[in-house]
Amino acid sequence: MTQQPATMDSRPDARATLEAIQEQRRVRALTEAKELGLVAHFADLHSTVDEQPGKVLPGVEKLVQVGSEGTPEVAGFCALELAAALGLGVPDATVLLANALDLRHRLPRLWQRVMAAETPVWLARRIATRTTVLDAHHAGLIDLHLSRVIEGMSPSRLLRLVDGLVLEHLPSQEAERRRQAALDHRGVWVQQSSEGVAAVLATLDAADALFLDAQVNRIAQIMSEGGNADPLAAR
Repeated sequence: MTQQPATMDSRPDARATLEAIQEQRRVRALTEAKELGLVAHFADLHSTVDEQPGKVLPGVEKLVQVGSEGTPEVAGFCALELAAALGLGVPDATVLLANALDLRHRLPRLWQRVMAAETPVWLARRIATRTTVLDAHHAGLIDLHLSRVIEGMSPSRLLRLVDGLVLEHLPSQEAERRRQAALDHRGVWVQQSSEGVAAVLATLDAADALFLDAQVNRIAQIMSEGGNADPLAAR
């Protein structure tokens, strides 16, 4: 049977379907936000352990800090219980706990947006992870900055902004350590293709990259003045 094209009569059904999809997304966002809130509450329920007098023996539960600076400690076996309940590995459950606590205690404005389903959980968790290198004060400054500009920003642009803000607030020693670590990955790689062209990928010091870009553009300009009619990118 040949499928008939959409008619004017079918458009109300299409609009209703789109609205239903949007509603399902909203419900899912609220559900994920509620789940993250329950993870934080689960951590609250494990804020103490039964202290034993004397020396703490190996294997005895104690309080640990799974989140970043400024977050409360939780019982050491807390992540094990959460992992078993959610079918996660212990490392993943620990990161989930840490993200929830970091958001609630270090990024409270972003936490409120998540709880209201205004910012998706996955995006907020990525932001929380990116700010773990900062102390609680500087994480709070980023939280304040984001609260003023986050509305309407795409996830990719928002994450780039967070990365820039983190670098801005990093202690100078840590920023230099990261720069040196990044320099260790400098190199040039050539990838040959079957069409007779090659892709060249290079990781350079920022100053070297700017110099190289300027030189390539200078040569392209000389080629143009010499009569080469290829587009700028090809030159």
